[in-house]
Amino acid sequence: MHPEQALLTGKAGTVVVFNSHTWHGGTVNRHHLPRRALHSAFTRRELPQQESLKEYVSGESADRLSAAALYIVDVETDLAVVKKPVI
Repeated sequence: MHPEQALLTGKAGTVVVFNSHTWHGGTVNRHHLPRRALHSAFTRRELPQQESLKEYVSGESADRLSAAALYIVDVETDLAVVKKPVI
């Protein structure tokens, strides 16, 4: 254990938000349920995404999204009927 290490603990449903550039790691999950994590990043539209959702979103899933949602996640392809974004 590092002398400046801080352990974050919380009850089920606790949310922790931190800069992913911070050195971080996880401890052993001692619960029988899986630990969930959500990674998100925001950047200017003209910069490349960290992960291209175009590779992972099926046409069926894309068809359920609004034009605005497709624009936000940059999935404006032939996966879905092209919808004009509402901005």
